[in-house]
Amino acid sequence: MDPVAAAISAVIDPLIENEKVIAAGYAERSRLLTELDRLGHQRRIIKGLGGDPVESGRNDSDTGAHGPAWDDEELARRSMAAEAAGALRVTATTAGMMIFDAARLTGQLPGFHQALSQGSITWGHAVKMLTLTDGVPKRSWVRSKPRSCPRQRN
Repeated sequence: MDPVAAAISAVIDPLIENEKVIAAGYAERSRLLTELDRLGHQRRIIKGLGGDPVESGRNDSDTGAHGPAWDDEELARRSMAAEAAGALRVTATTAGMMIFDAARLTGQLPGFHQALSQGSITWGHAVKMLTLTDGVPKRSWVRSKPRSCPRQRN
C-alpha cells in the first residue's frame, strides 16, 4: 500500500469504527428511552406514580376550578421524562422530546433503528427520517420496508 494512503487509512479506519460505535450508542439510548416510555404506559407504573390525591389535585373540585390538573397518565409521562432528564443531564422538556422521538424511531422506523444500531447510518440520518416522516398516516407504515434504508459502502 502507498505510504500516504496507509497513513491516512491508519486514522480513517478507526474513525469509521468510532462512528459506528457512536451510532450504536444512539440506537441503544433510543431503545432504553422507548422502554422507559413503555413502562410509563403500564397500569401498575401509572398507579404507583399516582401520588397523593391532594398533591396531584386529582378528584379535587377546587383544583379543577383553577385549571386542569394532571391526570395519572400525564403524571407518569412527566415522571418518566424527569427520570430520563436526570440520567441524561438535560431538561425534562428535552428528555420528553427524546422519549417521543425514540418511541417513533423504534416503533415506526424499526429498519432505520436497526441500521443505526449496526452503524450503517448516523444519528443525523435517523433524526432526518424522524423529521421527514412526522405526520405520515399510520396506514403508510404498513408499506414501509427496511430496504428503503441505504446501505453504507466502505
